[in-house]
Amino acid sequence: MKRVVVGLVALAAVAILIVVTRGPSRQPVPDAFTPDSFWNTPIPSDALADPRSDQIVAFLAADNRLEGCITLAGAERDEWGMPVYLSDGSSPEFAVESTKYSVPSEFQSLRIPKDALPAATSDAEMVIYDVERGYVTQLSKAAFSSETNTWTVTGGSIAYLDSNGIYGTIDGLGDPRNGGSFRGYNGAVAAVSYDDVLAGRVDNVLKIGVNSSRDEAMFPLINSDGDSLDPDAPSQGQRLRIRADVDLAEYGLTGQALIIARGLQEFGAIIGDSTGGGVVLKLEDMKRAGTTGSWSLDRTSLCSIPASDYQIVAPDLP
Repeated sequence: MKRVVVGLVALAAVAILIVVTRGPSRQPVPDAFTPDSFWNTPIPSDALADPRSDQIVAFLAADNRLEGCITLAGAERDEWGMPVYLSDGSSPEFAVESTKYSVPSEFQSLRIPKDALPAATSDAEMVIYDVERGYVTQLSKAAFSSETNTWTVTGGSIAYLDSNGIYGTIDGLGDPRNGGSFRGYNGAVAAVSYDDVLAGRVDNVLKIGVNSSRDEAMFPLINSDGDSLDPDAPSQGQRLRIRADVDLAEYGLTGQALIIARGLQEFGAIIGDSTGGGVVLKLEDMKRAGTTGSWSLDRTSLCSIPASDYQIVAPDLP
């Protein structure tokens, strides 16, 4: 999540990303969580694989579309990306009511930028950073009523930027200020940040969804929405990575795709959601948010990487 571009190679990669943009400029999203946080900790190159890694990866290849390829939601005309906003003292304040799940107390006074739009999908999600108040929030099935000037959601989360990003319900490991209805992941990891890719490095753990998973959660998640009974299905919270010995240059990846793949190789992604279709990694949706930036990717930009190059990392509890 750092905004540092290192060396001429990275500068050259950034130059490739320059495209025609639309909308107003926006300050970069802030760094989230302490440097030693789980979410900011790279996977050692010699990290052990889960004892059932091969079986789980084979299950993902067979159970998901495109043989388990990680597809990029929010690329091209796809609407399943994640709109990301920054709020401040000029943003209207709302008492956001949840119609389904319990939400943190901060939802009684959330600052939501004027004209903010959730994703144009059935999930209607969006992420808002409030730097002055020190947290990032994610909203689900967010809806604004112009008649009553109110926002409603079915769920949401809060994670404080100066914390370790772990839910407080994980005794002794989390921050009591962090919590919500997203099973343990948070808005800062819910999508690939355009700012990170523009800077040349994705340097945090991300969240992916898969078609099927077990009704079992592992750290850093606290529960699962999976229902598979297959013993080879992954548990939610398990960490998937591109193996450290894979030479990404072999697959012809360039520009944004290569930067994202390097992040998946170094930091990996936790399985945190059920998609009912494929392995899905969300991209930040600048078009929906109306801010500067554009992806030069399609949904299958990472699909040259075969499932056999992925690995489930052995659990790494703090």
